[in-house]
Amino acid sequence: LTADTTVHQIAFDRSDSKYIYLAVSQGEVGKVLRSIDGGTSFKETYQTPKAKSGVFTVVVDPDDSRRVYIGTGEGGLLVSENRGDSWSVVKWFDNPVRRIYVHPQDANFMYFTFLGKDLAKVYRSHDHARTFEELKITPPKGKKLAVIYDIAFHPTDANALYLATSAGVFKTPDAGAAWQEFPLIIPPALLPTYAIAVDPRNTNILYVSATNQLYKSIDGGASWEV
Repeated sequence: LTADTTVHQIAFDRSDSKYIYLAVSQGEVGKVLRSIDGGTSFKETYQTPKAKSGVFTVVVDPDDSRRVYIGTGEGGLLVSENRGDSWSVVKWFDNPVRRIYVHPQDANFMYFTFLGKDLAKVYRSHDHARTFEELKITPPKGKKLAVIYDIAFHPTDANALYLATSAGVFKTPDAGAAWQEFPLIIPPALLPTYAIAVDPRNTNILYVSATNQLYKSIDGGASWEV
């Protein structure tokens, strides 16, 4: 990789570990770099047509590893059906795509977050990126939800979703119809929460990061420890 390369995300092909994809900014453009030899070498398979626009996210479809999705700073959601040899546009969003999340147990469910000031919105597709809807996320009274930093899935329930945000951590048990806030022990001055993870073997165990602290819950988010 060149000295002017910023790697935004890495994706692996779970069916063939020789295939690795990088979403990068390189120079003044965004690119997808692909390795077919386990990371020994990388070649460009996509470049954004507009300068100063990165490729920020890349994911491999867990149902079909030939299918690869990317999100760009131009708001593009693109897909390749042949491991990156060629690309087509799925949708143009109004804002840069920060992250694409594909549910590992049900790849029909896809979620999208965005870059920009006060862009705390999530789009969802329940049919493999054929149609999209925006999820309505209402923060508690007195709190401003400015940014969504991370999404985590319940390992066995495609309708359950966790958000790490500028205002704390939220969960929906019903695919976004209703949301609940976790009673974190994080002081407001240490917000936002940047990342969240769910233990796949025990869904009562959650991890949340804020600044330089890692918080753990063993009771599904009812209580926390550092």
